[in-house]
Amino acid sequence: MGELDKDMLPYTKAAFDHYMGKEFETIESSPYWYEERKDFGSSQYGVPRVRHKEGYGHRFIIEKDGKFTGELLGGCLETLYDMCVGERHPEEQKIIQQHGIFPAAREWEGKVLFLETSESKSAPKKLEHMLTILEKNGVFKNLQGVILGKPQDEVYFFEYEEIYTRTFCGYKYPVVYNVNFGHALPRTVLPYGRKLSIDCQRKELRFV
Repeated sequence: MGELDKDMLPYTKAAFDHYMGKEFETIESSPYWYEERKDFGSSQYGVPRVRHKEGYGHRFIIEKDGKFTGELLGGCLETLYDMCVGERHPEEQKIIQQHGIFPAAREWEGKVLFLETSESKSAPKKLEHMLTILEKNGVFKNLQGVILGKPQDEVYFFEYEEIYTRTFCGYKYPVVYNVNFGHALPRTVLPYGRKLSIDCQRKELRFV
C-alpha cells in the first residue's frame, strides 16, 4: 500500500494480510530493513527500495521479571510533543487543551506505550527534550511497558538507544527498542487498544 515497487514490502504485507484473516499472535523482528526513498517520482515505479539485513532485532534495553500486559496507546513522538507545546502550530496546543484531545495522565495508566520518531530524524538533544515534555505531562508514570520504533534509516540508532535507556531506567516496567513500526520500513500494524504482553524472559511481544 503506497509502495512504488511491484508489491508491498513482504513484512508489511504479512502484517496487513493477517488483519484481513487470521490475526498474528506475536510481533516478530523483520529480517530486513529498507532505506527511505530519496525520489518519489514516476521513474521509481517498480524500483525496489535499498534493503539491508537486520543486525539488531528487538533490543530489550530495560528488562523486568514477569509479563507486563496493557492496551496499546501512543504514536509519533514529534507529533505527541507538538500536541503538548504547539511548536509548529501555536494554535494547535490551545485547541488540544480546550477539547481534551491529548490523553490525561490517568488515561496512560496501565497502558503499553508505543513511540516512534519521524522522517525529520530529530537530533539526540531534541529527542531527549521531547521525552522530558511527555514525562512532565504524566505519560510515563504508571505504564505497563514501552515499545520503541526503529529510527528511519537507522539514523542516531545508538544515540537514541542510550537516551531511551536513561529516560526509562527509573521506572518499573520493561522497554523494548528497534521494533518495526512507525516511519521506518518495513512496518507492522499496531491496533490502538489491543492488549500486548511483554515477556523479557522469552524475549517476546505477544498480543493477548
